[in-house]
Amino acid sequence: MTKKLKISLMGFSSAKLISELHKESFKDSPERYWSENDFKSLFEIKGTVSYLLLEAEEPVGFALIRTILKEAEILTFCILPSYRGRSFGTFLLNFIKSDLKEKLAVKLFLEVRRHNFSAISLYQKLFFVEIAKRKDYYHLKSDKIDDALIFEYYFE
Repeated sequence: MTKKLKISLMGFSSAKLISELHKESFKDSPERYWSENDFKSLFEIKGTVSYLLLEAEEPVGFALIRTILKEAEILTFCILPSYRGRSFGTFLLNFIKSDLKEKLAVKLFLEVRRHNFSAISLYQKLFFVEIAKRKDYYHLKSDKIDDALIFEYYFE
């Protein structure tokens, strides 16, 4: 992370861009990627916004967040494969946590596939706590099914 980083809040008009980032990020994952129409539908729900991370004006990744009252949820989070392992995910999540705290959020939730160990490690490093499991939640590309772990972060 040596070049200038920027985070932009994006909405409905970013659906095509973030669907392309999502597809690229999940191409080698057992999880299915979301289409432009999937993102458009999500953006139509009040309180939904994307935090787009750019390095030298090039997209690196994003997080889709929905906030309702004082609680927020990460609906999806991804960093492009060529940028992984270089702290971009940590940078983006820390920015989101700081921004949500300023907006007086009390809790931040997320779900992660039980076998997505790198994501789980990131969330635990940033003080998210596993609070529950949803059995057979993820329907994967291979038609297999995996559980979701639910994590929570309390703002102080």
